[in-house]
Order: sequence, then C-alpha cells, then structure tokens
Amino acid sequence: MKEKFFVLGLDGFSYSYLGQNRFTEMMPFFTNLCMKQQAHSMHSVIPVISSVAWTSYSTGRNPGEHGIYGFVDKINNPFQLVVPTSDHRKKDTIFKKLSKNKRVYSINVPISYPPEPVSGKMVACFLCPKLQKATYPDEYCRELIKRNYIIDVDASLIGSNPIEMLRQLIEAMKIRFEIIYDIIEKEEWDFVQLHIMETDRLLHFFYTYITDNAANSRQEQSLVNEFFMNLDAKIEKLADLLGNDCRLLVLSDHGMCEIKSEVQINLWLKQRGWLKISDNTGIAGYDRESICYSLTPGRIYINLKGREEKGAVNTNEYEDVREMLREELLQMKYADTGEPIMDKVFRREELYFGDEIGAAPDLIAHPRAGFDLKANTTGNSIFTHTYLNGMHTFDDAMIVGKNVDVSQINSIEKVHDIIMRELK
Repeated sequence: MKEKFFVLGLDGFSYSYLGQNRFTEMMPFFTNLCMKQQAHSMHSVIPVISSVAWTSYSTGRNPGEHGIYGFVDKINNPFQLVVPTSDHRKKDTIFKKLSKNKRVYSINVPISYPPEPVSGKMVACFLCPKLQKATYPDEYCRELIKRNYIIDVDASLIGSNPIEMLRQLIEAMKIRFEIIYDIIEKEEWDFVQLHIMETDRLLHFFYTYITDNAANSRQEQSLVNEFFMNLDAKIEKLADLLGNDCRLLVLSDHGMCEIKSEVQINLWLKQRGWLKISDNTGIAGYDRESICYSLTPGRIYINLKGREEKGAVNTNEYEDVREMLREELLQMKYADTGEPIMDKVFRREELYFGDEIGAAPDLIAHPRAGFDLKANTTGNSIFTHTYLNGMHTFDDAMIVGKNVDVSQINSIEKVHDIIMRELK
C-alpha cells in the first residue's frame, strides 16, 4: 500500500465542524483522525462554487487558465447561457496526467461529465443525465445499474418530502462507498478518488439541523444524525481497508454557514437602473440599454461593446463604469439590519490570470457570511428566503493527510501539486 494514494472529497464539510461537540459525538472516528493527523483549514476559490473549486483542484490552475467560472457560464455573441462540462475545461486533470503511468479511478468528482478516458475507471458527476452515459469505460455502467447507483438526489423533494430526500442522501452515499470498497479490494490501482456530494446537498437544505439551538422536526433531525454517523462508519471502514501505509487525503472544497438572506443581484441592478429587462424573459432577454447583468453568485458582466451581443458600454467608459458599480455594490446594506452585504468586490484581474481570463466576469462580488448572492430577474424583493438555509464560505474548507504532509497547503488549488509530487 505504500505507493498508493486515496483522496476522499467531502463537499462543503467545514473545518470548524471538527470542534463542535455534536460532530465529535456523531463522527468520533473521523474527528479523532483529524486531530491525530493535524487537520487544518484552507481557502476555497472565488466565486465559492464547487464546480470551480474542484476544477481548480483537479487541474492545479486558476479559472483564468482552466476556464470554468460557475455552474452556469455564458457565450457572449450570440448571448447564450451554458452549463460547463468537462468538454469546456481548458487544462488537463490530475486523472488524465496520472493515467500515463498509474492506474487511476475517479468516482463522482464535479465536472467529470462527460467522463474522460483514464487508465482505470471513471464515474461522472451529477451533471450526467443518465447512468448509461456516466462511466468510462462504457460497460462499467452495468455495474452501477445493478447496484441502483444514484447520480444525484432529487433536490425537489425538499418541498414535498424532505424525509425521502434525506433517505436518498443516505442511500446515495452508501452506494458510492460500496463501489469504492470493491475497487480497493478487487482492482489494481495506484490513485483513487471518491467524492461525496451528499454532504453539500444536506448542508444546503438542512443546515439548521447541525446547530445546537435549532427547533427542528424530530424525524428529520434523526435522519441528519444518521447520515453523519453512517458517514463516519464508512470512513472508518475505508481507512481499515486502506491500511496503515496508504497515503490518505481527505478534503472539502469550501465551508458552509447559515443563510441570513438570499440577495437577488439582478433585481438590485434593475432597481438602480443598471439592468434593463422585460419581465419573465430571463437574463437572456436583457435590453440593449443595460449597463451590466449578473450570473450566480455575484458574477457581474459589463455590457461592453465589441464583446457582448447587445453591447452598450464603450471601451473608453469601461473602467469608470466598473469602478462606479464596484463602489455601489460595496455600499449595499441588508434591509433588516443595515449591515453591509459585501465583504469585497474584486476586479477580475485581481483574482485571475491566464488565456481564459477574457471569459471571466468583470466584477466578482464576494459577500459577507450569511448573504447568498443569487440572480433572479423577476420578483419584488431583493432579499428572499427559500428552502435553502446553508451557503458556501471561502475560508473554512478542511484538509487532513495521513502519510502525506499537507501542512503547507492553504488553498484547494495547491492540493494538485502535492499529489503529483507524491506519485511522480
């Protein structure tokens, strides 16, 4: 096992959970592992989106180089919204690089659809529409079908049947681990990565169930507890199968915190005259008189002539417009308390570099904890509340390594390099 390397991704699992009594009780094995191996926090990416974070991890590059900026990106002319997949990624992943001389397996890592050819097997992420398209090689999908593999849980259940959603989360996680146990025991492998997306899904919709003072449904609370206890048991079995010598890395891509309010940036832009748009047309229907528009979360694009299909802002006005908008964003206040919404508002060149920076948003609004930036174009209120009660944070991702030194890793983008060095 000395030459083998296993990576476990726990999407959205905050480092700060490790100090909470509730998690110590629900996840004794994992919290003990983290304490023994000196787990620490690290930074995510901006904007704090799983697709961007895991692409930065898998390529070791920033979005200005790999070209993924969100779960929804856009084509300038003609204007079109697109869901970026692995076909849109501009840099090679760790899975492709290692496949040149190592036996590689990847299960469920974000932005792995369509699955790419690897030396072992790959199972695509939640972007995959059906199991028949989820695997490399193609025939491996038969194993997934036999196991009733769940690509992703049905998030719409949160409104009609949250109990069933929680049960699906537990079942999906269980099946992913079972697949990995088989790979460890039956396959020849050098590098394996398993991604648990269910942690993120649960924390988005049931975040209040992990806070000590939450007044919650008893049945739902019991299932939330069961989820984390099952996760702990699965990790303990994984560690046992890997043995003492295998290099094990566990990390998350971002932290999570409770939502105070969702903030509809496009409605705010409409109210201040920055965005002109007809009701019920969606962002694709913005008028030519618009100065800018936003995509989730807080990515703002100037309607620049020569770049945008409906460009209205001249090149010589760009910097003045961008600075004026940046200042107004920084002055945004929460209606209920008067507190500022934004922590910082970045110009794109402050965050990104590389050949793909031309696709980057002109401004990236980074909110204070609790303010979840959205992009609705209809409605009457900038400040809204939905079934979501947990949101991503930049500064509370976690990392822990066994038989691998991760003490100098302070951001998810840097993890790629240490894996490549260990497996050279």
